[in-house]
Amino acid sequence: MRLAKLLGLVVAACAVMVAMGAASASALTVTTCEGANFTTNCHTAPAGTTFTASSSNVKLVSSGITNTCSSSLTGKVTDDESTSSTDLITASITAASFTPCNVAPVDVANLPWTLETNKGEFPSGKVTGVHVTLTTFFGNCTFAEDATHTVTLTWTNGDPSTVTLGGSLALITGPCGSSGSITGTYTVKTVNGKTGNIVID
Repeated sequence: MRLAKLLGLVVAACAVMVAMGAASASALTVTTCEGANFTTNCHTAPAGTTFTASSSNVKLVSSGITNTCSSSLTGKVTDDESTSSTDLITASITAASFTPCNVAPVDVANLPWTLETNKGEFPSGKVTGVHVTLTTFFGNCTFAEDATHTVTLTWTNGDPSTVTLGGSLALITGPCGSSGSITGTYTVKTVNGKTGNIVID
């Protein structure tokens, strides 16, 4: 009888380990790699992993103005794994710049902004906290998210990976219509201060 109980416990333990392994294998995870070909020092990105990304063609559009800017983002991973649609992968954007721009200088506020996705919606996700002010010839115009104006993201794994932003922003103050939009694709440039890449899969 004792042997039968012992065998039962062993089988149960094995089943738990198999289930845990299957759950881990099916999780959506953030992986980073370094080096010119993004093939060295690859590992799951722990919270605190820093990165930069840049774009040469971000458009902020409102009330007949199309403001095209070069832009750079600095951020850090805050949650590197998602196992369900309610379990988020997140990153904080701790610094953002939009310069130069062809029409209006841009100031940013409300940092950190947050990038998030999850196993259920990836490669789609959203960006929260976006807040920008354009100094136009009409006056200063501040745009931000609200209940009906949101910014989305689409992640594309590659060498290097890219994240494309798109969506609308509400006009908070200024003579620039009632809303604006932001579009642009950022390319990952560095990881932890070195040339590197981020993959989510």
